[in-house]
Amino acid sequence: MTKLAIIPARAGSKRLKNKNILELAGKPLICWTVDAAIESGLFSQILVSTDSVHISHVIRNRYGATKCRVQLRPDELASDTASTSEVIRHHLVNTNYTDVCLLQPTSPLRVAGDIVSSFNVMKENVADCVVGVTQLRHPMEWSFNETAEFQGFLRSLGEKRSQDYIPRYIINGAIYWFTRRSFFEFGTHLNGNCALPFVMPAERSIDIDENLDFLFAAALLEKQQSPMVT
Repeated sequence: MTKLAIIPARAGSKRLKNKNILELAGKPLICWTVDAAIESGLFSQILVSTDSVHISHVIRNRYGATKCRVQLRPDELASDTASTSEVIRHHLVNTNYTDVCLLQPTSPLRVAGDIVSSFNVMKENVADCVVGVTQLRHPMEWSFNETAEFQGFLRSLGEKRSQDYIPRYIINGAIYWFTRRSFFEFGTHLNGNCALPFVMPAERSIDIDENLDFLFAAALLEKQQSPMVT
């Protein structure tokens, strides 16, 4: 079996400019994901898919051509409207990889062990895809539509405690495993005859979308890297 890691890294970011190459705890954000993919030891090829010459230079200067390959996307896949599935298809056509893992660079706290364990879930269950998820911090029932009548919403809560609600999970954006066969059968990395979640802890599920996420991730990484005081 041959496995491909795809790390999609567009240059454009409206909420946090140039976030994929912002310095985070000593190295560019995207490098946390590349390093986790390398450390997993799973992949025949690690591919950074980007529309940015700058991102391309960062990766090539740090890893060379052997550990991680960079491929610049065509213009039609560099727009805001280009879908992730279109990018995946572009990189899978005319290849023979059996298993693929999409690793978003905005999840820097995901570790190699998460990548390996989620792959094992896919193989052991003969699944078509496995997606990283994390438990919601608060019950879904505590959310409301701003157009709704707030007093009625409060009444509906009753006296239930947070632990009385059934745990719910959300896709965390960190890991998307899928088979090449299922991708071309269903046309997406988010479908299959058997799709399974891979539960990850909240501290490894941060998805950096804005500055607050970045600061939170930086604080957690700083704490991890600090020597233990005894």
